[in-house]
Amino acid sequence: MQEGANVLQQVDVSDIFTSLALGIAEAQERLDDNSIKQILRLTDKQVAGKSLIELGFVPAFYHFDYADISASIQLKMAVKTSMDFGVQARIEYARTRGYDESFLELLNESRQEKKRTEFKSSRTFLINSNSSERIDYQNKTLQMDQSSGSIEKVEMMKNEMRHSENIDRVEVDVIDREEMRNTSNSSEVVVTKRDGYGMIYIPNRQTKAALLKVHQYPESENEYQIGEGINYKIKTSYQATLDGLNALANGGALGSDAKVIGYKRSVANDTVGDFSVFFGHDKDRVDEGFSDNNVNNAGVFDQINALAEILLKDASINVDIVGYTDSTGTESYNRGLGMRRAERVKDHLVARGVPSARVRTKTKGEIPAREKNGDGQHDENFRRVDVLMPQSADYFYIQGSNVKKNSTIEPDFDDSSAYGIIAFLPKSNSSDKNVSFEYGNQSFEANAKSAEDFSQKETTIQGFDETFSSEVHNEVVQLLSHSATLRFTSYSNTSEEISIQSSSSEVGTESGSENTLLVDETVNSSSRLRNDAGASEEESTFAVGASVDFRMSRQFEMEVTGNASMSARLSSVPAPDAFTEHIRKTLNGEA
Repeated sequence: MQEGANVLQQVDVSDIFTSLALGIAEAQERLDDNSIKQILRLTDKQVAGKSLIELGFVPAFYHFDYADISASIQLKMAVKTSMDFGVQARIEYARTRGYDESFLELLNESRQEKKRTEFKSSRTFLINSNSSERIDYQNKTLQMDQSSGSIEKVEMMKNEMRHSENIDRVEVDVIDREEMRNTSNSSEVVVTKRDGYGMIYIPNRQTKAALLKVHQYPESENEYQIGEGINYKIKTSYQATLDGLNALANGGALGSDAKVIGYKRSVANDTVGDFSVFFGHDKDRVDEGFSDNNVNNAGVFDQINALAEILLKDASINVDIVGYTDSTGTESYNRGLGMRRAERVKDHLVARGVPSARVRTKTKGEIPAREKNGDGQHDENFRRVDVLMPQSADYFYIQGSNVKKNSTIEPDFDDSSAYGIIAFLPKSNSSDKNVSFEYGNQSFEANAKSAEDFSQKETTIQGFDETFSSEVHNEVVQLLSHSATLRFTSYSNTSEEISIQSSSSEVGTESGSENTLLVDETVNSSSRLRNDAGASEEESTFAVGASVDFRMSRQFEMEVTGNASMSARLSSVPAPDAFTEHIRKTLNGEA
């Protein structure tokens, strides 16, 4: 407080009045300058060979008779204190077992994220994906389940952490820098890598299908064939056409496995897509079995598969995927969560061969939910992703065993068409497809009819089980490398410290090849980096060095408020006689 008083004492209120008085003096100076300008204009302007000043025009002079100044001043001062902790760590080891320096780099990256400052405390730890490490986390023991699938075991660990005491949010990043390359000789097989997971797509289309595109609906119904004896109608609107096609499917005309999926075009400034995917609280993985009150994901993979087929057959279009959250949590975190949700839906399209550039993702986070419901409200309707189709056309995916192309089918869609069939899709080849890919410097190969078939043959692929854990989602095999790093970050708005430490006497992977746990902690005003290296069976040299830089600063912010008034009287006076006489003599050449 004494420092603050010293700041206030240094404020000289007389400066304020001086400034006001100088303002009046400046105004007088400008008035004098204006009078001189008048003289020049009166001298230059002539009428019948004589200047206006010779004809009797005289410049006006002004001065202030008096000026009153009054002011009411209030001074306010706020003191702000900031504390900065910087941590630098270095690692030295002379053995094959130990942390890679990239572990420390990953921790430092996460510490810089803005969303961490929005919570009371946050904490990040890194662990290998195949670690059997037991971790003491918020008074409970956690261990990654190695018997579950690639995504499932990560999600199970995340859920256990989320349901722990005083934990509000948990996010996980899969970090795997090895490349994955497709070397299959089958054009149908797609091998790619998205957000740390390998993805192998082996199509297994059981039924034929047709893709109908409608750019403009006719004024009256037009009937066409989509197979022998199967008549379908393009009606006057999207909904009428979809209802008519569904009636064909439900009536059995399309044959077995009949299904119709419609994709309605977006309109300008559309904020709600015709196709949405919903998520659980703080979740970002696509779950076909998810349901909550009046929302569910029934048939979501059918919609994703059909959309991928449309994008692959119609190269003229792109789609936008927009992620949302409810209004619980913080704005920065929810902005990231909305983007992760959009990216997870994009993953499934890219896995099916859709070029990444044609699927644009963005996030609106919690803003729409907050505008509707206010802050801090749960609403399952906003925990979603919207897929926005282009504004140019509607699309219909028509599936059924009786669907086929023949000479009577029309119209085929081209660039000038208002509507028509853009493609017919046959059943997938029932024979084995070659699945071959490289991961890092390793090669893997198998022949499989489908993703499920590939999963059953994994044990026969040399080195596969030693390298990956896997999981099948619809027609995609998702792989997680045993050497991948998992970065878990916990957030709390109630606890000032999140407790994480190793609970085992020996720290290492199942194979005992390296240490796996590294922990970073941020507790509202401080950060520290700590290793939980534990014991090692072999002799080694291992050292972790850390330096901490602490800075504290106080800033005084002063606000001056109040009101001021000033009144002044301005008078006009004639030019001095001596001045007028001098001007006259100058003009007459007498001076």
